[in-house]
Amino acid sequence: MFFKLTRIMALTIACFLASEATVAGPEEPFLKTAEIVYAQANASEGDLRLRSLRKVREILDGIVADYPASDLAVKILLKETVNGIEVAALDAELAAAATTVPEPEPVPETSPAAAPPVPDAAAVDPFAVEEPEPAATEPHAPEIARVLSLTTEETEKALQLDRQAVRDIQARLLVLGHDPNGIDGRIGNGTRGAIRSWQSSVAAPPTGYLDAGQLASLKTASESILALWLQNEKNARMYEPPPPIALTPSRVSGRWTYVTNCGPRSKVGRAKINGVMAVRHAGGNRYTGNLSNSQGLRARFDARLSGRTVSSVANFGLLIGKVRLTAQVDDHQLVMRGRDSNGCSFYASK
Repeated sequence: MFFKLTRIMALTIACFLASEATVAGPEEPFLKTAEIVYAQANASEGDLRLRSLRKVREILDGIVADYPASDLAVKILLKETVNGIEVAALDAELAAAATTVPEPEPVPETSPAAAPPVPDAAAVDPFAVEEPEPAATEPHAPEIARVLSLTTEETEKALQLDRQAVRDIQARLLVLGHDPNGIDGRIGNGTRGAIRSWQSSVAAPPTGYLDAGQLASLKTASESILALWLQNEKNARMYEPPPPIALTPSRVSGRWTYVTNCGPRSKVGRAKINGVMAVRHAGGNRYTGNLSNSQGLRARFDARLSGRTVSSVANFGLLIGKVRLTAQVDDHQLVMRGRDSNGCSFYASK
């Protein structure tokens, strides 16, 4: 009794010292994963909710087992609320679900089982020793394979990732608690940072690039959580969006509104210019039209559309001259984004 009381007091003191402290350390990515799955559980009902809660409990158990000396493990043991996860309520709900006994299914009538055949005594080896079958083992949760290879830009190029493959990677990083700053199929600074964060969590060199081994490890670690995440319609659409909008002449032609933001280092100084463009199809991939802006300036422009890239030249006359623009049309909305030859950013929508 004395030792039990001493253990409880020690846990209580440790929890007091750790209260309200920010979780930091190698266990933090696992907690972030648990938060995502817990939010999924709260947005679900029935069997999906229970499966999500069980997954959260598995992750918490893994944190306690793998990082027993951490402040987070103490909080979990004392069933405190950790980053919004109500551990005591979670355990109570799982316990209640476990005590619910389903109605027994009717047992079909069967004929008496035939007696097993008696082995031929001559065929039995009296000196044979029956080897016990190895006990089935389950992987500890949460467990991420530690892929220690040094990855480079070349190892990632060898994967030949298309946009859907990149979206898949971004989604898996997100559900594991490493935010890539969007799921768009393009690898930018956000995705590189998320890859480095994940690599650090599995003790791999944080280069920001993947290889085949690390990609397989990432998929294994995220498979069940990604399946839950994809049951949300919005997430599924982001993960695998519909085909891009076809840029037909009728869609490109018409009235576009735009805004140009110029910083202090641009040729025109700091300025924000609004305007309107009237676009007309001129045959093939060529377009022409007129524009006017909030500074009272007008211009005539010619443009070419190559794929989803717009290259345009606007002629403002003798006072300003020609301004060149390169912009990209979004896949799923009639929006252009780019930069002009004055060093100003450009955004237009129809």
